[in-house]
Amino acid sequence: MGHIAETLFETKDQMLISLRSPTVSDAPRLHTFVKDLLSSEQEYLLTTPTEFHLTAAQQAEWIEKLYKQENSVIIIAEKDQSIIGLLDFQGARKNKMAHVGSFGLSVRSGYRGRGIGRVLINNLIEWVNQREQIEKICLEVFSNNAAAIKLYKSVGFIEEGRQARQIRLEDGRYLDLIQMGLFVIRN
Repeated sequence: MGHIAETLFETKDQMLISLRSPTVSDAPRLHTFVKDLLSSEQEYLLTTPTEFHLTAAQQAEWIEKLYKQENSVIIIAEKDQSIIGLLDFQGARKNKMAHVGSFGLSVRSGYRGRGIGRVLINNLIEWVNQREQIEKICLEVFSNNAAAIKLYKSVGFIEEGRQARQIRLEDGRYLDLIQMGLFVIRN
């Protein structure tokens, strides 16, 4: 099942953070996290606030669906019962691509730069290493998100492609969308 048991870790500045897979009862808090993120931190997110129509009940269904899939997982980071980070990994559905999955990662702005994103990714990599069917982890990132690109490269992701002018911002500027990948190395 797509599940990670709760673990605690200490950030660079000695803040204690909990990592775990959410349960259906976390759906309202997860829904609030996503809505807050979309309304306040749109710079690097593909979805705009007006496009987010998921209800808390639908968020619960999403959690339950991914929990049941062998090749998918959700990991949340919490501080004092508040969700401050989210990573969702979804394995491909087609047989010829079942060895691949992709993820999205978000950390609340006040908590960035403390190693939370790195720990979420490392937990994903550890989880993937326990699943023989997954051989490659993929992601997409806006070309102007230098901090995220630096993080991804530091844990082993390489740039595999670039879609020129794939993102058009509200102010009319264009950004490239970078595809990155990490092949799982098993001993």
